[in-house]
Amino acid sequence: MGEAYYLEGITVFQSILSFVAVVYLYKICKLFSLKKLFTIVLVYLYGLNTSVIGWDRAILTESIALSLIVISFYYTFDFIKSCSLKSAVIAQVIVFIMVFERPSSVIYWLMINCFLIIFGMTNKIPKLQFAFLTTAITSLIIIVYMTVFYQQFGIFSLTDAVPRQHLIVIMEKGYYKSSSDKVFKEKIDSLMKEYPGDTWAAMWKVLDEYGNKNISKLTKECYQKNIKEFTIDRVHQVIQDFNYDYISGYYISKDSNNGLLIKAVMLVGSLFRSSVRSTFIMLTVLIALLVKDILDKRLKWISLGLIASLVGTFYIAYYGTCGEYPRTMLCVVPISFIALVYILNQCNSLNGEKDCLSFGRRK
Repeated sequence: MGEAYYLEGITVFQSILSFVAVVYLYKICKLFSLKKLFTIVLVYLYGLNTSVIGWDRAILTESIALSLIVISFYYTFDFIKSCSLKSAVIAQVIVFIMVFERPSSVIYWLMINCFLIIFGMTNKIPKLQFAFLTTAITSLIIIVYMTVFYQQFGIFSLTDAVPRQHLIVIMEKGYYKSSSDKVFKEKIDSLMKEYPGDTWAAMWKVLDEYGNKNISKLTKECYQKNIKEFTIDRVHQVIQDFNYDYISGYYISKDSNNGLLIKAVMLVGSLFRSSVRSTFIMLTVLIALLVKDILDKRLKWISLGLIASLVGTFYIAYYGTCGEYPRTMLCVVPISFIALVYILNQCNSLNGEKDCLSFGRRK
């Protein structure tokens, strides 16, 4: 692409991968044997979703994360349905790549490895040691990386973002006032007065003085002493985010003298876009199906996995970050579409072999 346009190369790659993910969503629909009409509608709704394709032109981690999670889900489902170790290893490798592309994806890495081990041992799948070996290798690489990270930044983690994110929260919410470190409290009070209205500037000063390791300890104490207030605040934040979509503030339309064209673009953008509210509705339906399965004494791996993925993503976003929550939990968008595929499959009994997705190896 040349020095002047190398960033365009990244967006082209992201767009291609995004299209590939649409193909894999289609393959997921086929795995669940959805009717052709449902499959076409779902694929087009996802492929035209501005909360997905809107990120393809951004030099951020969002676009690739969205695409990879769809692909990893396909190979996980294929493993459940056909007990293919090849699919299991591919899914493991994809999620492992996601961890270093977007550290919050470590939640998916943990879930998929635990699932593969438990499911494989429960069903006595032969040659499962290959999946175990992949788990061992990826675990070792992550541990080594975190060890090196600890030596450089003072925290055993994949990223140094968490300490400053937590510091911002305790400063903005006033939780720092409950700290047992009197000097720490006085320092924040002084800097908040020095930088009125600019918490980030004050935060960097505190972080530079105390370092990641000490800040992690201090913020943890403040969270523990204000757990009730923090929980209530997070609930209010979730409710506040209900009407937001996953690309607000980043979705920009080019100027045009054609008023009709502008209205058309805005209409399409509003139609093909996901909101936080729709994601929670999907989670509620999944929980209802899970309750039904429990009452029928017939738990399914797929419902457990989808619920865990959504709840895990919500937790990482609302606990581990300090703002722009819809963007930080963006991966719930493709998970919600995949959940819709599963819901249609269950509610309409479209798949004659749907029992293969429950506990126990299919016959």
